[in-house]
Amino acid sequence: MGAANGIVLAIFGNVIPKTLRPLACEKFDPARAQAYRRFGGWTFTLAGLGSSVAWLTLPMEFARPVAMGIVASSVVVVLVVTCLIARLGPGSPAES
Repeated sequence: MGAANGIVLAIFGNVIPKTLRPLACEKFDPARAQAYRRFGGWTFTLAGLGSSVAWLTLPMEFARPVAMGIVASSVVVVLVVTCLIARLGPGSPAES
């Protein structure tokens, strides 16, 4: 079941950059918004695959904490990057 959950996360991560609203509706530069979507998608795809591999290869007593650590760390990384992008905002000095 844990490996299946990891595969679902990987599929979700693969879909993220493809199904969100049009880039023209973004407050930010469309290229920056798409780069962020790709980053989030790759992060969740790799976390899902890593979680599945952990469930399939490690003993059960180690699989759960390792898989949860992989997924939790990916969520933290995406949240940190989201906060940094929100702080920069459109028209920030970093863009010039």
